Amino acid sequence: MPIRVLHIEDNPSDALLLRAMLHETGGNAFELAHVERLAPALERLAREPFDVALVDLSLPDSFGIGTFEKVRACSPHVPVIVLSGLDDEAAAMQTVHAGAQDYLCKDELDARMLVRAIRYAIERHRADEALEADRVLLRALIDSLPDQIYVKDYKSRFIVCNQAVAARMGHESPETVVGKSDFDFFPRELAERFFNEEMTVLAGNPRVNREEPIEIAGESRWMLTTKVPLRDKSGMIVGLVGINRDITERKLAEDRLVRVLADLKKTNEDLKTAQLQLIQAEKMESVGRLAAGVAHEVKNPLAVAVMGLDYLKNTLGVEHAAALAVLRDVYDAIKRADTVIGGLLDFSRPRTLVLKPEDICELLEQSLTMVRHDMSTKRIALHKDLCELPRLRVDGNKVKQVLINLLMNAIQAVQEDGRLDVATSLSGAAQMRDAGINFPPENKLGSGDKCVVVRIDDSGPGISDENLSKIFDPYFTTKPPGQGTGLGLSVARQIAEMHGGALDVRNRPEGGVRATVALPV
Repeated sequence: MPIRVLHIEDNPSDALLLRAMLHETGGNAFELAHVERLAPALERLAREPFDVALVDLSLPDSFGIGTFEKVRACSPHVPVIVLSGLDDEAAAMQTVHAGAQDYLCKDELDARMLVRAIRYAIERHRADEALEADRVLLRALIDSLPDQIYVKDYKSRFIVCNQAVAARMGHESPETVVGKSDFDFFPRELAERFFNEEMTVLAGNPRVNREEPIEIAGESRWMLTTKVPLRDKSGMIVGLVGINRDITERKLAEDRLVRVLADLKKTNEDLKTAQLQLIQAEKMESVGRLAAGVAHEVKNPLAVAVMGLDYLKNTLGVEHAAALAVLRDVYDAIKRADTVIGGLLDFSRPRTLVLKPEDICELLEQSLTMVRHDMSTKRIALHKDLCELPRLRVDGNKVKQVLINLLMNAIQAVQEDGRLDVATSLSGAAQMRDAGINFPPENKLGSGDKCVVVRIDDSGPGISDENLSKIFDPYFTTKPPGQGTGLGLSVARQIAEMHGGALDVRNRPEGGVRATVALPV
């Protein structure tokens, strides 16, 4: 299709010359319409479609750049080329800046130049319209986004910003923010912080998705900030582009979620604790029933056996010293059996402690004497490190029951020619807690309170992680059938807690097991 050209020119000679130029070079490529005055030209522009307008600024009814502005206002989608009889550089620059596609001097014009100018004007105008459409779309997008979007120059002054930035700065329109810096809107300390950060960005170090708290006018907000360098065509940094997103509500929601999760975790732990307590209560009830049966079925025969021993001791007389020694050993064994039965009763139904001042080191020595035969059988080397300690008000028999149980467990775990280390010390309650040894909740020991500590270390293989969490469960045992009931450690811990103390059993890093008894002074 031919290019439709509107020529607005009051000089007939110039009009004929231009028509000849177009015919000479373009043939039927152009369709030319000529108008001598501005008013009818505007009417035709409003009524007919034209691809380009050639305008002389000096017309009978209009003069100067105002002529161009009226044509431009009437039909902004038609590219305009100004034709002038004067070679005026200032007028040319003014007209081009106002939106003209070109400014041509009639005296220098030839056919080839004219056709090229028309074609270039049409293409440039199409490109400008496409660019303007993109610019309008981009502007609409950034203005509609809730994020604060802005561009700053190399001095950290606003070049472009959207409505969200203006609203944040307390302005009605983005135009009133342009040319200002953060020092015009924020306290100096905060503005200097932003300025120093942006100088780092302008040095080529972007800041991407950084969460930071900001205090503005007494209000605390959380912002997600991205600032990246803005480069020109040559790659030089000429400014920066920033996007700020207010994430205060998200952070508050995250904090609420963390608190809810913490509450759920605590509730879950409380439920687990309650469940374990219920399970323990069931086990205790079972032990109670077992203890009642044992007390009835075993204690009576033991009493008969003791009566028989008394009769034999009185009957044999002093001349049977060896037999009397055997009878004493049997009597001691029966007493130990009776003590074990008492331990079952203590576990299921704790009885009142018989407290009196005792030397823990002496109780430990007595306990070692009771297990010395078992140690010598396996050729276990015993190493003692006992120190002088304050006397404690404890139930001596029950404390020895705890120590003997721990010693026997260690002896059974150690291989032949193994090693057993026994030590006592005086330690602070806080130090014991820091080591992970927990006292009963009802025993509110202060940080300055002291504890007598007994440690029993063995050189055995240690306890598997799977079994370590079960060692205090009633009836749990890893010993072969007939060598343990699984109540020893359960009873021992209960006795320690009855004294306000603690019993802890754990693997040592260097191998073996350490059993720790801590009793408050």
